[in-house]
Amino acid sequence: MNTIKILFLCVNIIFFIIVLNITFWAIKRKIKERKVFNETQYSIDILLAKNYLSQGKGADAETLLRKSVRQKHRKKSVVLIYLAEALVLQGKIHEAMSIHRLVLKRSNYSHEIAALICHPLAVHGYISYATKIYSNVIKENQLLKKNRNRREIQVLPSYWVDRIGHLVFLDSLLKMEKLEWLQKRTKILLAPKTKISNSYMLSLYRKYFEGIIHDPSEADLLQKSVNLSEDTFFGSFQDKSGKESWWIRSAWKAQNEWERRQKPPLISINDSDVFGCWQELMALGLKKQDWFVCIQSRNSTYHEKQNDPSQYFRDSDINLLKDGILEIINRNGWVIRLGDKTEEKLKIKHPRIIDYPFTPAKSEKMDIFLCANCRFFVGTNSGLSSVPAAFGVPAIGLNIAPLGTDLFMKKGCFLPKLWWSPEKKRYLNFHDLMKEPIGQTHNGNLFHGLDSTSNTSEEIKEVVIEMFERLENTFQYSDYEKKLQDKFQAIRQENGVMCNLPIGRGFLKRYENLLENEYN
Repeated sequence: MNTIKILFLCVNIIFFIIVLNITFWAIKRKIKERKVFNETQYSIDILLAKNYLSQGKGADAETLLRKSVRQKHRKKSVVLIYLAEALVLQGKIHEAMSIHRLVLKRSNYSHEIAALICHPLAVHGYISYATKIYSNVIKENQLLKKNRNRREIQVLPSYWVDRIGHLVFLDSLLKMEKLEWLQKRTKILLAPKTKISNSYMLSLYRKYFEGIIHDPSEADLLQKSVNLSEDTFFGSFQDKSGKESWWIRSAWKAQNEWERRQKPPLISINDSDVFGCWQELMALGLKKQDWFVCIQSRNSTYHEKQNDPSQYFRDSDINLLKDGILEIINRNGWVIRLGDKTEEKLKIKHPRIIDYPFTPAKSEKMDIFLCANCRFFVGTNSGLSSVPAAFGVPAIGLNIAPLGTDLFMKKGCFLPKLWWSPEKKRYLNFHDLMKEPIGQTHNGNLFHGLDSTSNTSEEIKEVVIEMFERLENTFQYSDYEKKLQDKFQAIRQENGVMCNLPIGRGFLKRYENLLENEYN
């Protein structure tokens, strides 16, 4: 009888253990499924939120992300960073600052987290705030006695090469190093062939790099070595004294110092390539003794290729250059229009006008040759307009926006795009247009509700004539015109803008009332 009882008890114990294990397994599976669900839901939420943010729908992104923040998952800090961006987009900067402080504290003041926070801040125009975050992170790291050791090898990610304007930033980086503003380090550039905006331009800088990695798998592997806080151009710059500033502003400052010291360009086109390109130009009708001016205008086709509709505020109609083009032709010059075949053809026709994108001469090499050898360049706020400066070629900037941007153009002048406020019933003045965030934004959402006024054909002709006078050393300001220019430059300095390219003389006289800050 006792044996039966013991046997029965053992069976019950075994059954209980089996049931307990099954229950435990079911609970564990449920938790795992819930975790997988949360991670999947997180991924969906982030994807939708990024889509809302790209469309300027900050409120929709905020609603979605606040719900996601309440869920438990491993990447809550990433959700918080996107939530802060949604708040920034709506102008709720103080709420965003609270989230930034929380995320930085949780990360133990990580430089990488600071970079993730500051990139969207800069995109939306809050350069000063982004720089302040980097400075605070450095101070906190010093208090925590965390060393920020600079590596002997610097790995630069592929977005240094994915757009022509980004490629030219290499010029500033190398000049900073040669000016001894940066510690000299061995440099490796990640440049998968599918991401290079212009292979020929990149080849001109090849001698300054220990290695340029074209193989995608090798680039992916080395991407892990990229330090977000040190190896990017859209972030902070720390000089040898430890002072922190915004990289692009420091880049322009380096370009100014390079010019002040009268140092030559870092790159040049070899004689063989110059000869070959001139042969192609002569096949289009030019003679070796002819001179030419390059013109370019950024339009919506560029954004369609890049899938970036937020940049519309930088667009311009190239046919507004008609009177400026005729001025060049009347002085016996040639006009070569740059761009690509997706753009509309020039409406103005003349034997000395070449609509270059639609010719057999179109190539990456010829793009760079033309920028490097034109008498001067006329362009808008686009990457291609920065190429002439790398070769020391003068340039005119047209329809420039945002006004607080540090233009990489030299030895010329520019005209800004103006913005009418229906709410204020006036043009935004130069103080308005240079202040953060609108003065520094890379996102056109801040221009919603404003009506743009492009430069007129007459204004463009005026600034082309001004450029000829500058090149011929006949240009001069009257005392009153110099006073206006000084006022404009003072507004730049108040807003931390390093660019010193003068605004067109006639344009500034026409809109001198915009120098006043009486509306604020």
